[in-house]
Amino acid sequence: MKKVFFNNFLISLLCLALGLAFVIWPDQILSASAKAIASIMLIASTINIVLYAFSNQERSGADIFYILVSIIIIGMAISIFIRPTWIITSLSIIIGIVLILNSVGQISSVLLQRQYLQNWGYYLIVPIIAIIAGFLLVINSATLATLLMRVTGISLIVNAVSTLVIMHKLRKLSEKLEKREKENQDQSIIEIKE
Repeated sequence: MKKVFFNNFLISLLCLALGLAFVIWPDQILSASAKAIASIMLIASTINIVLYAFSNQERSGADIFYILVSIIIIGMAISIFIRPTWIITSLSIIIGIVLILNSVGQISSVLLQRQYLQNWGYYLIVPIIAIIAGFLLVINSATLATLLMRVTGISLIVNAVSTLVIMHKLRKLSEKLEKREKENQDQSIIEIKE
């Protein structure tokens, strides 16, 4: 039981440290994460190209396609190394545009079917909110990524603290139960002797 408490304690401390790092240095964590992903992309694509170059098998159109994809991925990885926040900003912008286009589609669908819908105005609320969120993603993509890191950090901190509190209470309860069990055993031994 002590090993479980110790493992949970270590995990909570790690979550707490990671959460604090996310809150204090969100941009640096984003940059390091992007560079780690770029490293994996670069290594995997380079291995793919090297294996292709030294392969004695007959080449097909699919092989050439995979090599082209590997070259594109290497280019992306290099651009991520040069500008690590590029991928995060780009993803936020793409998600924002998709959200806007999807919401516009939903609004047009509701407007086309409004004669069949009762209180059709209510069906416009969510798409309009989604359009606003999409515009915020497009306009403030870098700021939202930093905010997301901070929210993740706060979540990790809250999780770590609550786990530590629960572990403390469970340890106290465990000690109390062990003490009670020992008293019951001592009482049983006394009764047997009499």
